[in-house]
Amino acid sequence: YPLNRNSDDPVGWGMCHVPELRVGQLTLTNWPCHYREQHTEFQLFGIPFEKGKAVIAGLAALRRFKYVAFDSIEKEVELSLNEVFKPEQPDLWTQYSFSIEEDLGGNVLLFVKIPIAGKEIELQLDTGSGRGLAIAQELWEQIRKEVQHVRLRKGRDLYPYIGLLSCKRCVVPELEVGNRTVRNAKISVFPNDSPIVEQCSGMLGMQYFEDTVMVLDFEKELMWVKNPPGR
Repeated sequence: YPLNRNSDDPVGWGMCHVPELRVGQLTLTNWPCHYREQHTEFQLFGIPFEKGKAVIAGLAALRRFKYVAFDSIEKEVELSLNEVFKPEQPDLWTQYSFSIEEDLGGNVLLFVKIPIAGKEIELQLDTGSGRGLAIAQELWEQIRKEVQHVRLRKGRDLYPYIGLLSCKRCVVPELEVGNRTVRNAKISVFPNDSPIVEQCSGMLGMQYFEDTVMVLDFEKELMWVKNPPGR
């Protein structure tokens, strides 16, 4: 059934019940789902030849597994229902603790503690986002001293079910994230009262892990990130 539209987001959305959804060898049954009344489409001379068929699996589904591994190098995702995560070479990995919380709206959120520019910060991890870091102005003031020669520019970021939000953006040539250096790290800075940062200091997207392997270990509540050689 359709839900109310946000005036800043022209795309309608709603909720529906999916009896069965097959993803590779995995079958999810009887899941309530959100949907959006839009799709991506590529055209050649005005003729559509490819349509997007993206499905975003929420944390409520992912946490049913022992672990979920995101291999951005091989473009693969591994979901383990029974086996726990045991890295073959533990010294190649860094661990970060996380916690899972539920808000008043029933949404399940994952918060991870990870150093950004040398400062340990608790951030909401959004594995469904290809963006980098979305933070409040207050947090930006704390880390900007470690980020040199960067200029913020006005912009707006679109978040599903919320709409377009005003922010300031920058791209940091090299940003220390945990035990790794992320190149061309994208950062969006929002006002302290923006709805995207009302429950946390910021959100961490998958752009910061596009050159490595990241694992969510739900058994031990740890996020594992593979380090570059020599670290």
